[in-house]
Amino acid sequence: MYASKENISRLFDNAGAERAGVQDGIWARTLRKWVTQGYPTRTVTRRVKENGGDATREIEKEGEEPVPPVEHFGFDMMGVGGGYDLMPIRGVHEVVEETDEWHVIRNGAGALLKRRLRDLCRG
Repeated sequence: MYASKENISRLFDNAGAERAGVQDGIWARTLRKWVTQGYPTRTVTRRVKENGGDATREIEKEGEEPVPPVEHFGFDMMGVGGGYDLMPIRGVHEVVEETDEWHVIRNGAGALLKRRLRDLCRG
């Protein structure tokens, strides 16, 4: 069985990975709720600034934080996305209709998206 890093590399290289990569993005609010329901936490020490009258100093504070989901669930990837074309047919971005105000675009899933030009110009 391939390690996570090798399996993901093989997926992206189309080189015969053993399985699909496991990835999820857990919302912070969900994670906080899970902690109240028994999700594991760990003790961490952080350096924080403390205001003491006229002076500010750094002190170390201990606290609890949730175990990162990537560790707890054994995800292969965490915090990925944005730069990948996740459509079934990659590279499809067909302008179907244009006006002075709108573009209607067909994406790689066949969906038609009506976008205002001013929104498209924002990037």
